[in-house]
Amino acid sequence: MFKLITNELEVKDIQEYLSSPKAGALNCFEGRVRDHHLGRKVVALEYEAQEELCQSEADKIIEEAKERYGVINAVCIHRVGRLHVGEMVVWVGVIASRRDEAFRACRYIIDELKTRLPIWKKEFYEDGDSGWVNCEKGYQERINQPDFYSRQILLEDIGPAGQQKLFDARVLVVGAGGLGSSVLQALAGSGVGTLGICEFDLLEESNLHRQYLYSHEDLGKPKASLAADRINEYNPSIKVRVHARKLDESNAENIIQDYDIVVDCTDNFPAKYLLNDACYLYNKPLVQASIYQFDGQLQTLIPKTAGCLRCQWPVMPKPESVQTCAQAGVMGTVPVILGQMQAIEVIKIICGLEGSLDDKMMTVNLRNYEQNLINRPKDPSCPLCGEHPVITEIRKSLYIT
Repeated sequence: MFKLITNELEVKDIQEYLSSPKAGALNCFEGRVRDHHLGRKVVALEYEAQEELCQSEADKIIEEAKERYGVINAVCIHRVGRLHVGEMVVWVGVIASRRDEAFRACRYIIDELKTRLPIWKKEFYEDGDSGWVNCEKGYQERINQPDFYSRQILLEDIGPAGQQKLFDARVLVVGAGGLGSSVLQALAGSGVGTLGICEFDLLEESNLHRQYLYSHEDLGKPKASLAADRINEYNPSIKVRVHARKLDESNAENIIQDYDIVVDCTDNFPAKYLLNDACYLYNKPLVQASIYQFDGQLQTLIPKTAGCLRCQWPVMPKPESVQTCAQAGVMGTVPVILGQMQAIEVIKIICGLEGSLDDKMMTVNLRNYEQNLINRPKDPSCPLCGEHPVITEIRKSLYIT
């Protein structure tokens, strides 16, 4: 819940929103008017807000925090009008099952409110002067970091124009395991402006040898929120969105539609076929990789350009036809390398560079470095992208083996 108010806050008025038998932690933050700013004596503040935009954006922020950290509920109250030294300006409260999630969600809400809400602050000084000031530098002001990207911008194929394209891009990474960890780090480093993380799993110790975003102290926690925190620490100028859920036929469209490109870092056939079908139907480029022990496969599926996954394998293989990493094992560096290759494919698409695997599949054996490029022609009888398609919508029955 978010509210703009003009009178003094009564905490008892919002206690009902922060009460639940499931809650083991309550974290609150109070922001008050201080008597100084940048060496000048402050006697009062005045806040103005665009109410409708504030409400819609704040609602988004609270939902993002609930989804990212799995909290039960969150409340934010912000005062507008004239306030004097010592008066409360903003109050944030979060309830969650555990204190760690409550702390982190509260911090996330505070930081996002300061940079995203259309609220303006005027300071009144002891000497009689006054002036409008920014609470924080906004997202667009923070996003251009010439030193951070200086070596990349030097590339003739990137330059300032290409870097701006990366800033403007929205990329969804489905799966934050071995492949996904590598992809997320690489895309964050390149400056992709919005990264989405779709992952429902918790971190296990067996993940750590190949999933470099995480550490031992993270065991048992949701990978999605862990990955988002690491990426935000690494490059705070980009926006990270978390979808802490399993992507399935019921939510694929809602999740995918907000992004320009999708990266498939999953490890099972139903997920890969679902992403193939959804990205074709919703017209989204899909960068897909698979690994097995020392081997990897990589391809970029751009709708209506070349053959899709069903052109290659019309019938989804049985799960038992290929062993999982838990069954067959995996060299930890293999998903890291393939994930970096996926990131390069994404950058090629965003910046319009030549050499994308948009009509080929690459296979690589990292034991002997043998590589092959396999043509990926469109199959006229493909049930999805052929001349007479029978798959025209996402249905649960399509992904049951």
